[in-house]
This record gives sequence, C-alpha cells and structure tokens, in this order.
Amino acid sequence: MTKNLPTTSIFPAGDEVAMSEAISEVIAHGGWVNFIPGLLEDLEEFLPREGPFSALFGRPVRPFAEVSVVPAKMVAIGVSHGAGRLGAAGLVDRGLVLQPGWKLTQDHARRGLVVEAPPLKEAIAQFVATALRSLTATPPQQQWSALRYGKRT
Repeated sequence: MTKNLPTTSIFPAGDEVAMSEAISEVIAHGGWVNFIPGLLEDLEEFLPREGPFSALFGRPVRPFAEVSVVPAKMVAIGVSHGAGRLGAAGLVDRGLVLQPGWKLTQDHARRGLVVEAPPLKEAIAQFVATALRSLTATPPQQQWSALRYGKRT
C-alpha cells in the first residue's frame, strides 16, 4: 500500500491568492488542504508537548487550519488555535466575520472552531488568512505552508 503524499507549497504569509488556488483544487477535486503559519520544519517546536497534563492543558500555540470539501457540497473550515472558546463575539472582535450562509458548528477550547461555508474560494481564503493571523500566539511568520491531500491534477 502506498501512502498518498500531500502536494506541498510555500507562499508569502497570508497570500490569499495562493490560498485560494489551493482551496480551488480541493473544491474541484475533493480532499483537503492544511495551512500552517511558517515552514513545515518549524511546526514541531510549537506543538504541545506530550505529558501527564497534555490532554487537559495542551493546546497548539501556533494556529493550524484545514479546509475540506465533498465536491458540490459545503466546505468545512477547521482552525486549531490556543485562544480558547471564542464565541460569535470573539470571532467578530478578531475580524472573523461569518458570511451569510456560513455556520459555526464547533467552538471548543482545545479542538478549536469549525465553520461550514458554501464553496466560495476567495471568501474562504480571506477567512482562513484572517483566522491564522489573528489567532496566532507566535511572532508573525514570513512564509506559510500548505499541504494539499487528494487527487493530483
């Protein structure tokens, strides 16, 4: 059995055009794309450490976003972060406006938030870029990474 490796790309921090292109591939062909502020090799230092209390207190310090879709259906946007429960007011305070037709389906202190949205790549890219910028607990990164899983085009 061969493992399906992701298509990896590096782009300038918050580049919504590059993010939109990756999201477009997922919308057209299925699968998912993960967006990470920074380079992949930098990610490990920001993940929670394993230990006796990691299940209770271990939150990622660096946000991480996943956009997944079933073709011709809604898009799920997941954002893991270390900001705790945000609620609708907390999202708005950080510039994360839910467009008409979007639905916040999860707001969990440790697992992050999940939003369902119609497949509008530019609006999704803008939401994800804003989320990763506004929820970060680390210094701003020069570059971000994207890993796209699914059918290759």
